[in-house]
Amino acid sequence: MPRHSVWKPPLGTPLIPGHPLAQGLVADWLFNEGSGDRVHDATPNNTPAILTGYSWGLDRDGSRIVLDGSGGIVTDGVITIESQAVSVVFWYENVTPSDTEAVLEFSTNTNNFNDAFIIFTDGTDLFMFHHDLGSLSQHGITHPTGRVHVVAVFDKSRSAANEQVMYINGIQQSMSNPFESETSSQFGTHALHVGSRGDASLRASMKISGLKVYGRALDASSAQSLYAASYQMFGFDYWAWLSVSTAAAARIPRHPATIFQLPAVV
Repeated sequence: MPRHSVWKPPLGTPLIPGHPLAQGLVADWLFNEGSGDRVHDATPNNTPAILTGYSWGLDRDGSRIVLDGSGGIVTDGVITIESQAVSVVFWYENVTPSDTEAVLEFSTNTNNFNDAFIIFTDGTDLFMFHHDLGSLSQHGITHPTGRVHVVAVFDKSRSAANEQVMYINGIQQSMSNPFESETSSQFGTHALHVGSRGDASLRASMKISGLKVYGRALDASSAQSLYAASYQMFGFDYWAWLSVSTAAAARIPRHPATIFQLPAVV
């Protein structure tokens, strides 16, 4: 392994249960398999995801998923939130930013469910949307350029103007408010679709890495920590290697936001 590269924890590396950023973590796909059409969830919930219309790409941190607009990523099973709040964390780059595309959707069709959500782009802005018994909540930001670290927070316990918050590269964004109504129901149990809507429409050409889902609202400090721990690269649950040996890697101070256990010193 080259010097000054970044290491992803191998499949099966356990989480640190008491770590603050492991609290409320429902799913965590590192995309560190490097090949194949299934990806592993690093949490005890063990919800794998299936890939179609994809290729494996390489970045400075290792592997990522490149979706070509013909398929997407979908969980092999459902995810249960059962909370008024959910946060989604991922590295993202849109390959065709002029198109209307779904980045991810928690349900087969958010329009039909009060316990679902969607993140999508119309080619100009990046939007978050959920609703509750006809009360619509949708906020957006100007679509970011290039690859960015996204923390999207949906929180129905907040006032209507603050139910949706987005952090880009650790910085809270100023959001437009085309729809702004109070909602209160819990998010529920659905499959997560990435790179398309749940009905396979609005398929996206995009690159994604390091996808996490939390059943709680992350705050600004958490968003900043997750971004900072990435060393401004794709992914964030890693620590730098200064040599090829596991022993040397284990002696490197872990970033405070790294939620995986370090390898044993040998």
